[in-house]
Amino acid sequence: MAVMNATERKTSGEDLNSILEASEEDFWDSDEKQPINAKTLSGCIIQINGYRVLFGEGAIGDDDITSPFIDPNTNRQMYLMVESTIIDKRGQDKMYVLPDEHVTFEWNTSARYIVAKIFRMTDFGWFDNGKPPVRVLIKGTPIKNGKQKVEKLKSPDGAPLSVSYLTPDSPEPDEAPF
Repeated sequence: MAVMNATERKTSGEDLNSILEASEEDFWDSDEKQPINAKTLSGCIIQINGYRVLFGEGAIGDDDITSPFIDPNTNRQMYLMVESTIIDKRGQDKMYVLPDEHVTFEWNTSARYIVAKIFRMTDFGWFDNGKPPVRVLIKGTPIKNGKQKVEKLKSPDGAPLSVSYLTPDSPEPDEAPF
C-alpha cells in the first residue's frame, strides 16, 4: 500500500485528509469538504489555539496565495495554518460545510488584516504558554461598493479585541453578535 510522503508540506495533501481520516459513517461524504479559510469561516466566532507559518511553493505572483508577507530570501509568499475551534457558527454562510462547534481543526489564511492581527496578538503575548485561547469573530467587511468582502478579525462582543478567559462554565452567546 502506498503512503503519503511525510516530507511534503501538509497542505499539498490536505484535501485528502478528510478521506484518509474519515470514519466509516462519514466515508462517502468525506470528499465533499472544501479547505477551510477565513472566507468560509466568515460570520463565525472561533477560538484561536495557535498557528504555524508556512510558505507557498511559488514566488511572487503565485495565483494560489496572495500575500504582502514575503520571505526576503526566497520571495515565497507566507500564509498561516491556524488551529481553532468554532464556538458559534450561527452567522456562517450556509453554503459551506464547516466542522461542528467545539471541534478543533485547522484553516489557512493569507488575509493581510487577519495575519497582521494574529502577529500583533503574538507581540502582546496572547499565545504564550499558560494563556487562554483567543476568541474572535471573523467578519466580512464589504469593499468595492459591496461587490466583494475582505475578512477581518473582530471582537465577538463588539468590545476591543482581547483574550477571552474560557472555562468549562463559560456561557455561550445567546445570539449571533451581528
